[in-house]
Amino acid sequence: MLKQQKIFVDFLRFCIGSAKEIPDSLKEADWKELYAIAKMQALLGVLFHGIQRLPKELAPEQKLLMQWMVMAEQIRKQNIRLFLDSVKVCKNFENEGFANCIVSIR
Repeated sequence: MLKQQKIFVDFLRFCIGSAKEIPDSLKEADWKELYAIAKMQALLGVLFHGIQRLPKELAPEQKLLMQWMVMAEQIRKQNIRLFLDSVKVCKNFENEGFANCIVSIR
């Protein structure tokens, strides 16, 4: 596994809470590459959650941080829209006499 990919996996574990301590490998992070990997894996929002928990000295540079923040906010808004649309779909099914539910996995 390439170095930055290992750092990505270490940081991902921290972001989702399966690793409680900030990974030591993060000191060698190439944040632009981690951003690219996160974007490719559709995990920008998940990693941004972890970035918010980092001390400033380990966080990405300001320009990349702002870009990441904008993307995380767009994801948040899309999720709200998805939730509202899901409610409409459920109500439509209910109005047609179908029992339904949405299962959310967190």
